[in-house]
Amino acid sequence: MTDPTPEIWFDRVLWSYMPCHWKGIAVIFGLVATVFASFGILTLLARLLNAPWIQEGSIAAFFIIWLWGMRIARRHSR
Repeated sequence: MTDPTPEIWFDRVLWSYMPCHWKGIAVIFGLVATVFASFGILTLLARLLNAPWIQEGSIAAFFIIWLWGMRIARRHSR
């Protein structure tokens, strides 16, 4: 049976989290890459479909990815 406690990837600093393990840094880079990819895809869709309102979804995508990242950081912190 495995231990249910998660690995420590982040240290809590005030109200935020700082990576203290290479997996924490990988999570941050992965989230940043996901944000840029979603912005690019939504911009491309807006241009192809000639619907500039689609780009407004990038704000929602950013906050969803940010909340997901904060959840990962909280789970993998002390």
